Amino acid sequence: MNPPDDHPFGPEPERSRLPPAETVDPPPPAESSAEASDAPPPPVRWIPPPRDPIGKPGDLAGDLFSALDRLKLRALDPEHQAAVARELERNRLAAARTLRSLARERDLPDDEDLRAVAFDDDAVETPALAAFRAALAWRGGRRRGCVRVVGGPPGVGKTAALAHTTLRFEGAALFVPAAEIGATPRNGWSEHAAKWSRWLAMPLLAVDDLGTEAGDPEHIAALLTQRYDGGRVTLVTTNLTAGALAARYFTGEHRERLADRLSRAQGHAGEPSGLPWYVTTTGESLRSPAARRELAARAGACSGVPGEGGR
Repeated sequence: MNPPDDHPFGPEPERSRLPPAETVDPPPPAESSAEASDAPPPPVRWIPPPRDPIGKPGDLAGDLFSALDRLKLRALDPEHQAAVARELERNRLAAARTLRSLARERDLPDDEDLRAVAFDDDAVETPALAAFRAALAWRGGRRRGCVRVVGGPPGVGKTAALAHTTLRFEGAALFVPAAEIGATPRNGWSEHAAKWSRWLAMPLLAVDDLGTEAGDPEHIAALLTQRYDGGRVTLVTTNLTAGALAARYFTGEHRERLADRLSRAQGHAGEPSGLPWYVTTTGESLRSPAARRELAARAGACSGVPGEGGR
């Protein structure tokens, strides 16, 4: 029933004349954070950096020649040459101080001729020096006993070679005359005991002029045997022959043990793999006037630290 025209709200509009309502789809549900993290990232496009232009081969060669020319000019510069000379002199003096310090620490003798050889990095390889170097090379880095005796007439450079080798040994080393060992009995006195303990424990012991010492040869044989059993190096010089040394030091309790170690354990019973314990050196005397003049010239070049004395 339609309301009358005088209805307070007026006549009711016809429903068919109203525009149809628009239908809006609801927004999709938001993805959870876990699902969002699983989504693969957008692909990244790699853009290569721009390349530097490559010069021509002739340009590179020109740069190299230009650099060489600058180096040549600098090398010829008097100021640069003077600076290089000063640096070389500083290095030489520093090396000389180091050698002198080692010489004091290792008790090398004060003899100037001997030190001229010991301090010389380019010392002539005499047969004695070659024999000591061969012994150290045979032992290598292994902890094994080694006794090398270098014999021969006086003046062929045995003591100088021994000092040179002692000074350049990488580990701790000590130079001792055989006469000092013979004059130090093993009687338990604290001073004597300290010396013997040092001689026994030193990684390298250089014994000079064996056979000139007084005292019981058994003590020398015991020292060599104990050092060999401890895996230490003992380098020796002597004027005696191998037969004279064997007669003096290879008889008795310790001496028989020493002879067995040197001939079999070290010498491998004469096999090439072993190291002979005794080597004979020959040659002209290095104490001749000509040899002494050469040594004096070398001494001036190898030592000469201002403000320091012989030791």
